[in-house]
Amino acid sequence: MSQVRCRFESHHTRSVIPKRPKIKSKEYSDREAKTAAYSVLIEKLKQKDTSANRETVTKKINAMRSSFRKEVKKVTASRRSGAAADDIYQPRLWYYNLLLFLQDQEVGRDSVTNVNEATAHTPNNSNSFSPRGEAMSSSPHCLCRTDV
Repeated sequence: MSQVRCRFESHHTRSVIPKRPKIKSKEYSDREAKTAAYSVLIEKLKQKDTSANRETVTKKINAMRSSFRKEVKKVTASRRSGAAADDIYQPRLWYYNLLLFLQDQEVGRDSVTNVNEATAHTPNNSNSFSPRGEAMSSSPHCLCRTDV
């Protein structure tokens, strides 16, 4: 029963708070609108937690977003695995569908690799060469020079 009430209150709160703009739009950095939206959320949370403040609300929002991202990763991994339509992971968060608008908001980080491009494309030969051009053994237990 309380979960139904929370859902109703969240829908009501969502109608009071302006729709969240895209991250790259100018409205996203409107501090006055953000402050007003946080004020509404703080007042809502104060009904349950009298010591609620902006930091508390921010932590709760971030926790919800993290849980949502984990569920999205599970769904995506399930789809990529080639599972049948009936076997695709079904999200268990009750607010998953309410946060689907966040999927296009996620900004991925640039990937970083520690693999040198020159060595990434070399074939898997029995011998490889050291940075100085000397032949090296490819045995996993011995990384020693073979020309000595």
